[in-house]
Amino acid sequence: MLDRLLPRALKERDDMAPSFFKALSRLPEDRPRDPLGTIRALGADDFYTISFLIAGAFFLDEAVTRKLRYPGQEALYETPDYDEIMETVERVQARGAVYLDVPAGCESI
Repeated sequence: MLDRLLPRALKERDDMAPSFFKALSRLPEDRPRDPLGTIRALGADDFYTISFLIAGAFFLDEAVTRKLRYPGQEALYETPDYDEIMETVERVQARGAVYLDVPAGCESI
């Protein structure tokens, strides 16, 4: 499954591909006794990249998502009300900067 889905995951997240391959290049050539521990030993960033892409590849398989009863992500299309947003922003801008004096000795509270 990974021979088919991992390339697809890498194509979908091509921004992560360089760091994925860099992390893989630092793994030993022979199968380690503790594969997960070996990947974790690469560091948090490399572990995240490798595990994220491998998990993502599994979630590309319909049989896996069906067994997990995971419907997948759905795009949500929302049109924000920019007039309402600007009303709020303009009120804050109109009032200007607001500062509170902090009495001496209260800085640590």
